Order: sequence, then C-alpha cells, then structure tokens
Amino acid sequence: MGNYLIKRLMLMMLLMVAITVTSFIIIQLPPGDFLTVHIEQLRSQGQNVTDDQIAALTAQYGLDQPMPVQFFKWVSGFARGDFGYSFSKNRPAIDVIIPAFKISLLIALIVFITTTVIGLLIGYFTAKYKNSFVDYFFSFWGYIGVSVPGFVVAMLSLWLVYKLSGKSFIGLYSREFLTAPWSMAKALDGLLHLILPVLVITFTNLAGFKSFRANMLDEINKPYVVTARAKGVSENKLLVKYPARMALIPNMGSIGLAIPMLISGEAIAGIVLNLPTLGPLMLNALKSQDMYLAGAILLFQSMMTLVGTLVSDVALALIDPRIRLDR
Repeated sequence: MGNYLIKRLMLMMLLMVAITVTSFIIIQLPPGDFLTVHIEQLRSQGQNVTDDQIAALTAQYGLDQPMPVQFFKWVSGFARGDFGYSFSKNRPAIDVIIPAFKISLLIALIVFITTTVIGLLIGYFTAKYKNSFVDYFFSFWGYIGVSVPGFVVAMLSLWLVYKLSGKSFIGLYSREFLTAPWSMAKALDGLLHLILPVLVITFTNLAGFKSFRANMLDEINKPYVVTARAKGVSENKLLVKYPARMALIPNMGSIGLAIPMLISGEAIAGIVLNLPTLGPLMLNALKSQDMYLAGAILLFQSMMTLVGTLVSDVALALIDPRIRLDR
C-alpha cells in the first residue's frame, strides 16, 4: 500500500508539472494580453493613452519579458503561496481565488451529499421495481436533467421561484445584506440563496443513478442472489447486503472526481445566478486576459482532480479486496 501511494504521488507531481506548463501556454494563446484589453477599455472611455504610458504599463506588469521568463517567474512563487498578481483586480491572485473557492467548495460538498444519497436511493428502488411507474418516473426526470442545458434549468428555476415568492435569488445575498457587516441574519440569508443553485446543480447531475441501477440489475439475478432467496432471506435485506454492495464498487472509481467535477460544473449556474464562485471568476479572467488569475484557477481545479483521482483509487482498493496494490 505504501509503495503504491508513493508511486501515485510521484505520478501526480509529474502530471502537475505538465498541467502547469499546458495551462500557461493555453492562457497565452489568444492574441494580445491584459494590457491590450486594458488600453482598449481606457480608450473606449475617452482617455488618451500615450506610447510612454503603454511602455510604463508593459514594464510594470512584466509583459516585456519573454514567455519562458514570465512562466518561471510565475512558477517560482508557488512554494510561498504566490500565484501571481491579478491585473484586473489589482490584488494577488490567491486573495481573489480563496473567497470564490470556499463558496464553490461549499456548494460542491452539499451537492455531492445530495446527489450521492438521492442517487443511491433512486438507483436502488428503480432497480428493485424495474419497469414500474417508479422506474419510468425517475428515469424520465433523469433524462430531462441530463439533456436540458444547465443555464436553461437555472433560468427557469430563477423565474419559477420569482413567480412563486416574488423574490429574486440572484447573487449570494439579498440587496440589504450586500454591504452589511457579518451577522447571523446575513449568514442565514446566504444559506437561503444557496438553496436554488444546489437544487439546480443536483437536478442536472441526478442522472448518475442510472449507473448504480444498471449495476444493481446485473447483480440481482446472479446465482448467489438466487441461492439466498431460496434460503428464505428477506428481499430488502438480501438486496442491501449483496447486490447493492457489489453495485457500489464500480461507482467508487469515480466518486473521488465528483467534487472537482461539481466545482467545474457549477460555472453555468454561478454565471446565471450571479454567484461569486470560481465559474464567473474564471470567465471574467479569460475575458480580460488576466493570465495569472486564470492560470491559478486552472491549477486549483487540476489539483483537486488529481487528488480526487488518488482518493478514488485508494477507496476502490479498500472496498474491493480483489485489487492488489503491490502489483
């Protein structure tokens, strides 16, 4: 087990290096840079930008240096928690990312719990009552959730809640709490505003129960289950003790990726609902070509994916004794 973990960690380090280089190259591919976008914005506002001002801004942001120099200057700060400077926010990139990351992680954790619990329950009962009304009902809504674009679900949900309550749940807080100091009332208002994005993201990810249902159906009629039925084991105890446990094993291979995937997947809901999460922050960073901010967000999401993959592999090995990690 120890040798396996060491090998996996070494592989993660190599992948992280490759991801870092790739991320920096990708965010540098669009023509121009942050300075170009910034100058165009100033000129659109009627301000005259001289050549001397452009040269000064270029030197200030280090954009006059070759790309390899910019890359190694960026990477050298990782060890001390410096992921570069966000040009558009005029703050260190890490100070911009952490608040948005906390909200994205909170939403992802809540959605992970809801989708896992509800998905397993739906998968269990749709497999137990195959081709029944329960099976058709949840299968229909599962296909709706996976086929309708997330932004459409978010907009329809926002409109429906407004029609029913007369309140708009755009943003993380109501208007009266935007500039208010921290209090219990503000915390409760924030939690209330999180209900809608949690429901939207849960609905769009609920079709995952189909894999658990399929695995259950593969196990239900196997000889060991038939034998247990013949010995008089009750149906509910039988299904929970054997087929349900076996059906969980294939799902463990992807459970560690659920949270990073949810953080990436909440981007659409975050943009439509105007939430201060990583999704809208990444979009704005790409639009303004704020390369250090965009690169740092990509690194955070990539690191979570790599850690999630490791968690999945370890969890699968612990649950399934047939897997030998020393090979």
